[in-house]
Amino acid sequence: MHYQPILLDTKGIDILDKDTVLDEVSRIYKQLKESLSVFEIKAEGQSIGVESLKKFSSWLWNRNDELKVLIVFQAEKLTLEAQNSLLKIVEEPPEKTVIILSSRNSDTLLQTINSRCITMGKVSKSNDAVQMPAFLQGNYINRIKLIDSLTKEDNSRENALKLVEELINYYLEDKEYRMKSDKLLEIYLGIKSGTNLKLSLSLVNQLVST
Repeated sequence: MHYQPILLDTKGIDILDKDTVLDEVSRIYKQLKESLSVFEIKAEGQSIGVESLKKFSSWLWNRNDELKVLIVFQAEKLTLEAQNSLLKIVEEPPEKTVIILSSRNSDTLLQTINSRCITMGKVSKSNDAVQMPAFLQGNYINRIKLIDSLTKEDNSRENALKLVEELINYYLEDKEYRMKSDKLLEIYLGIKSGTNLKLSLSLVNQLVST
């Protein structure tokens, strides 16, 4: 099984510990609660260079039945050379491997890396209400019109992925709707792999309307 890489937005927190990262990402990939092998990369000084990435190469491509997780902490400190090296792995991750980039500022990462990851925000421990995505604020018909408009845009697939990503994060905040986030993830991965965009978004509309 191949897993979509995760970009964990830490919302300004400088660094999280391994257990917190795994707990956050297990909201999407429940398999992370099982036995697994974890490789951690952390900044040594002000940056993370390409040499740090070379250390895990043999571990990453080792073919075994164990689920592997690569965590890059403070990913905003990756040098440009390191990001380009990481991009090759993010584009085609090995089987049974989850790649997690934990960053307080994802804007410093290459757009090509951002676009290949599912972005999720760290759960806030406050009681502030999570803002409802704009897509949910209209009725079923309004959403059909929005889908029709979105699928005619030049960057429609990219915008569709952002829309579904936002919905996944929204539903992850409430255990009652966790099943919806699971199904939305399936649709998200389908859109990434090139499924019919209008049909995929119609399925999203049906899902959020139930």
